[in-house]
Amino acid sequence: MIHRQNVAGILINNEGKVLLAQRSLGKKVAPGKWHIPGGKVEEGEDIITGIEREFEEELALTVTRVVPTGFTHQYPVGDEMHETVFVAVEATGEVKINFESEAFAWVAPNAIAPYFADEPELIPVNEKAIALAQEVLK
Repeated sequence: MIHRQNVAGILINNEGKVLLAQRSLGKKVAPGKWHIPGGKVEEGEDIITGIEREFEEELALTVTRVVPTGFTHQYPVGDEMHETVFVAVEATGEVKINFESEAFAWVAPNAIAPYFADEPELIPVNEKAIALAQEVLK
């Protein structure tokens, strides 16, 4: 089985809301699905470099701080095993979406469930990751 590493960055604004992004409808994998921003860690990258690149490419944000949450989630996708490493991030700039995303939303941590209603197994995973990010950013 092929192993693929992903990274997801939890960005919390001054109001305590978390940034979620909706994948482009033209994407091959999970089109139109909401997610915590991030993506594949490319060959030769570490987790920090990967999340910095993903935030710049997908959201036009410059990551200024990355703090590990100590939480990962593994799941199968076809013949691949994916592992997502969740990190807490701080960033500067204004969110701008491009071809990678349809939309973005700032969502209260206790209100993310509707964004993942068609993937209910992800609700507790994302809630745990967000709670850990809140702790490490204190």
